[in-house]
Amino acid sequence: RVELESQLPVRFFEIFIGGGLFYPQDLVVIFTALNPTCLSFSSKDTIAAVRATHQPVKKRQRKRDRRPTWAADLSWEDRLASVVTPLWRLTYDEQLEVKQKHQEKILEQLCEGGKITFPVLPILPSPVRDGYRNKSTFSVNRGVDGNPKTVGFYVGKGKDGNIVCVNGDHLPNMPEKHKQVARRYQEFIRRSSLQPCLLLHDGGHWREVTVRTDAAGNTMAIVYFHPQGLSREEVAAHREDLAEFFANGAGSACELDSLYFQESAMTRCTREDSPYQLLFGHTHIYEQRGIFKKSCKESSSEYISFDSLNILVGFCHSGGPLHCSSASHLSSITTSGEPNDAGLQLPHLSGRILPVHHRVIRALRSQPAIRRLVYVSCKSEGEAMRNFRELCCAPDPKRKLQGDAFSPSLAVPVDMFPHTEHCELVILFER
Repeated sequence: RVELESQLPVRFFEIFIGGGLFYPQDLVVIFTALNPTCLSFSSKDTIAAVRATHQPVKKRQRKRDRRPTWAADLSWEDRLASVVTPLWRLTYDEQLEVKQKHQEKILEQLCEGGKITFPVLPILPSPVRDGYRNKSTFSVNRGVDGNPKTVGFYVGKGKDGNIVCVNGDHLPNMPEKHKQVARRYQEFIRRSSLQPCLLLHDGGHWREVTVRTDAAGNTMAIVYFHPQGLSREEVAAHREDLAEFFANGAGSACELDSLYFQESAMTRCTREDSPYQLLFGHTHIYEQRGIFKKSCKESSSEYISFDSLNILVGFCHSGGPLHCSSASHLSSITTSGEPNDAGLQLPHLSGRILPVHHRVIRALRSQPAIRRLVYVSCKSEGEAMRNFRELCCAPDPKRKLQGDAFSPSLAVPVDMFPHTEHCELVILFER
């Protein structure tokens, strides 16, 4: 629970709520239209909501509706692409049209009669359409040909017993460097005398590999390994084989800047439980703005302007880079979440902010000095809708919603994930 009401200063008059991951320079068009001098308030989308004018839909039914349906003659590669990049068959202009209509349909929920009463600007396209992912995790399991040493992505369901591991070389959102590392790792484990670890309790050793790249093209790979009953000397020998393969063998074509190795007997093992072991290369790769996606790296305009009265209140576990880059323009910064190694010491609000509690909305509404509010949502059709409704509904003493209601006055969809159905939405609320 967030003790926020007593900590919000009255003097600021605009606020920015952000749940999406944007490169700061890319929102110049949005904020030129909004013309804000905004306080920044990073947030994750919150509490699930159901349209008030419709009957509730059971969660199980919604999941059933989302299950992919494939033609019998559809290849495994096409099935994977339909899950990971469901819009891959459309041209990019057609993808933007689909996303624009979908966001407009969502915004209709905020208007009486289901008709949008405020401007919705055309969707902002992504400057990078292919290979924009900066992190990929490749699993190891049986492939289409039955080989258990196949590196790729799962298609199918474990409970149905039809899981197949499919190579991701054809996925348009995957960088070539990630695909190359996956291919070479598959080559290595097929040469290895050890078996892959398909299920933790069924034996085997080689597990998934995670690949991370930065905007400069530097690449880090992390290989996960189940020690099972091997001695420390045996584990060390196979670890050295892995390092030799990627440093001087066929894997050297990947030109890795860092290769890490983690022994793990569980699915989510922390570095405290089992430290990552650097096999070669740099201990870190560096990203100027680690929070922001590669798909927005090419823009070069101003993100937002600040004045001496602005205060940054960060409610996002990954908002550190935004806080750091904005620090010199602000008179005060307050953040939430767990402490990290960012090097910037910030005062913390108490409480865990996933999801944002309704007390935050109460606090915003109860501050009469806040007249304009910008909300960035990465999933407007989901959990953010309740926030929207609580901002815009009439005062309700029973729910402790005081103060004048906000009204949406402008919205801008932003595409950051081409070939997928994901779309950011920026909404300006005013009162």
